[in-house]
Amino acid sequence: MNTTSQNEAKKRIRTLKNELKELNSKKERIEELAINGTFDKDRFQKKIIEVEQDIVKKEIDIGKLQKESIDIDGLLNYAQFFLKNLSNLWLKAETEHKRRLQNYIFPEGIYIENNRCRTAKLSTNF
Repeated sequence: MNTTSQNEAKKRIRTLKNELKELNSKKERIEELAINGTFDKDRFQKKIIEVEQDIVKKEIDIGKLQKESIDIDGLLNYAQFFLKNLSNLWLKAETEHKRRLQNYIFPEGIYIENNRCRTAKLSTNF
């Protein structure tokens, strides 16, 4: 997805989120009207179902747009940069960051056996 498409997707997501807020407010108003006795049970059911269906549609649309707007090229470029510069990043990193990265890659730790570093398990995410 190119930059223009991503910007359009972000605008559409913002619009949908605003519409979603309005629908949730509408739902609350319908519930208040039912509590106050303005709506009978049948009218309440009809109105609340309509609003809830609209809410679900908006949430689905937002989810689809968010999935589509992932910048795959940017992620791949960053991953490439990260892997090419891993040794420099490691040397410059603070101890806590090194520990977190090491625990992420080697969730069960590492140990030395016969002068070799070994591990029982690598992260499935790496």
